[in-house]
Amino acid sequence: MATEVYRPFYKPEGVIEFLGLGTDSFIGTIDETTILKYPKTPGDRTALTILDLEARILTTIGPHKHIVGYKGQREDGLLLERARRGSIAQFLKGYTPACQQRFFLGTSSYRSCCRYSQSRCYSLRCQRQQSPPGR
Repeated sequence: MATEVYRPFYKPEGVIEFLGLGTDSFIGTIDETTILKYPKTPGDRTALTILDLEARILTTIGPHKHIVGYKGQREDGLLLERARRGSIAQFLKGYTPACQQRFFLGTSSYRSCCRYSQSRCYSLRCQRQQSPPGR
């Protein structure tokens, strides 16, 4: 039987609102255009190493309209661009898009995954939660 692990939410300096969570990290709002992705456990070396790898991948890939932008790194996490229209997963929640819109959303996800592949960054999972629906 699986054991549940409770991790209390905490806010590092500058985080004003909780947005969501990933496998090993929390995501919080810094301001209207910036989020901080930080470990669920303060100072977790493994999670910080994973975030450091993610920073290197995003730096290697560079800016792209279908990938959330990298804004830098702090000692406690990654500064990322806040998707103005949310993620594709948020956009689709409780919404049935028309055929043409489904094609656009699928194409948007495909293009972001292609950008990772073209940059030879294969270790990052392409997930619909991590893709903005276009800018």
